[in-house]
Amino acid sequence: MRLLLEKIVEYGLSDHIRNLVEDAQRHLGYRSPYRGGRTLTDLLRQAHTGARAEDDQDTAERLEDALSYATHAMLAPDLEIKYQLLGGARGRHANALTTFGSLFAALVADKARTFLDDHPQANRDDLACLQQPPVQGRSGHLSAGGEAGRSGFAADGMSGRSAQTPDGR
Repeated sequence: MRLLLEKIVEYGLSDHIRNLVEDAQRHLGYRSPYRGGRTLTDLLRQAHTGARAEDDQDTAERLEDALSYATHAMLAPDLEIKYQLLGGARGRHANALTTFGSLFAALVADKARTFLDDHPQANRDDLACLQQPPVQGRSGHLSAGGEAGRSGFAADGMSGRSAQTPDGR
């Protein structure tokens, strides 16, 4: 609720409605996530009525959603999705996933650049070969995608035996 009220103020509203929303924020306080009750719903109704009277339909809709949440007519996940409110554990989880994704993308791009610098004649298929999981050959060396590794053998994949590569190595 606190995040939604902050978002409503952030979107912009008149001074009168801002004061009513800030009253609701002060009532919520910052210590207990459970403080609300009839006083909160009354404050939200006053702000909603004021926004409608000022013909601020966007703010009125947001305050109506806040009131729906306060009266348990709207669920928290719906509110979080609609207003992109990600606080607490969900926000940290989303930030961690975003960070992980960007670090992984940077790593993949770096590996691709290094491969292309080392192999200037490489084509798209050669680069795609890097994405295949390694296969262990008979000598214990790993090779990418069944291609020949240091041992000169590629895994057969069917019988568990290794076969020579087409060029006879």
